[in-house]
Amino acid sequence: MTNLIAFVSKFEGIIGALMGVVATLITTQLIKNLGRVEFYFNEYQDKLWRFDRGGIEILDKSDAIKADYYDYKFKIELYNSSESIRILRDLKIGFQLEEKIIYGKLNNSDKTIHDEFRNTTHELNVINIPPKQIVELNIEGSIKKEDLTDDINIKEALFFAKDHKNKVYKKLIRKF
Repeated sequence: MTNLIAFVSKFEGIIGALMGVVATLITTQLIKNLGRVEFYFNEYQDKLWRFDRGGIEILDKSDAIKADYYDYKFKIELYNSSESIRILRDLKIGFQLEEKIIYGKLNNSDKTIHDEFRNTTHELNVINIPPKQIVELNIEGSIKKEDLTDDINIKEALFFAKDHKNKVYKKLIRKF
């Protein structure tokens, strides 16, 4: 035992320096991972519409029973305040009705290809957010008649996502 104490006392300065380096590395990594993703939603637009003999007819909310589609469009800004890359995955929009939530897909408007006969959309499933940066996306989507209820009395629009640890984010886009 006295040999061990004598050995440690000879290298006391070196052991202290090594412990200081390890503590600094651990603290630095913890500080880098501090921070969170901030969500900002802007310019929400929606419309109900149906195909008519003369083309497309835009409907009021009171005529929701006649609608073939409910379209939505908004801008999302995501800010990563940490010093490490953050990801969001399993992205979707939810519309809170009286008793249930109707889910819709998110499409990136910036990557939509408009050609002569159709529009090809790019479904948004994953977002990588660089450290200390903001990512801005234009989102659009549509819900078909089969998913709409007779009384489309939407209370609020919600954004759902998961991070790398499976933490679920549920953020309010807009109240109606």
